Amino acid sequence: EGLMTSGYAVAVVDHPVAPPYGGIDAMPDVIYKLKSAVRTLRAQAPRFGYDPTKIGVLGFSRGSGMAGLLAAIGTETELEGDGLHLEQSSAIQAVLCQAGRFDHRTLLEDGFNPKKFSEYIAHFGDPVLNADRWDAPSAARWITADAPPFFLIVGGDDSYRVSQVRKLHEALLTVGVEHAYIIEEGRSHQVTENPDHIAAIRKFFDHVLKE
Repeated sequence: EGLMTSGYAVAVVDHPVAPPYGGIDAMPDVIYKLKSAVRTLRAQAPRFGYDPTKIGVLGFSRGSGMAGLLAAIGTETELEGDGLHLEQSSAIQAVLCQAGRFDHRTLLEDGFNPKKFSEYIAHFGDPVLNADRWDAPSAARWITADAPPFFLIVGGDDSYRVSQVRKLHEALLTVGVEHAYIIEEGRSHQVTENPDHIAAIRKFFDHVLKE
């Protein structure tokens, strides 16, 4: 809502997992749907009058992991899928990740619920023997120097997500991708309400998408 008052067109992408969002984000279906959504937004730009060359994405929690994945994968042709408007680019230019899962193989060591982790094992197989399947939905494993600018923010008391966001931060540092990184001390699994941080997010999107 705040971005709409700052001159941005805003769209919401349906969650690929049905409520109450307890399932596992199946790859590659998730990224196919996200890329199809981005291409559709570009195709619809003449109708609605926004700039199709400047698309930013934001997500919280599970949506954050998906947003980061979309940014990290870029325009990998084998992950475009067969969705709508294949003539359009699925690249995005900026991403805001609030909490999330970015390195699935290390979730357990970061404090993830062991019972839930066993569900991942049932789905992906052994993390060592099937590393590629675990890494497919993990943004931190996809990051390259070609990734767009990121804005990372997480509550300091947000369980395993603090370590997960740190790993994404470290992956971005390794390849020199421009990004902001904020840990909100005393906050748990919540969207930021800090006015300074909200202002920083707006400044980030303005800098990348408007300048």
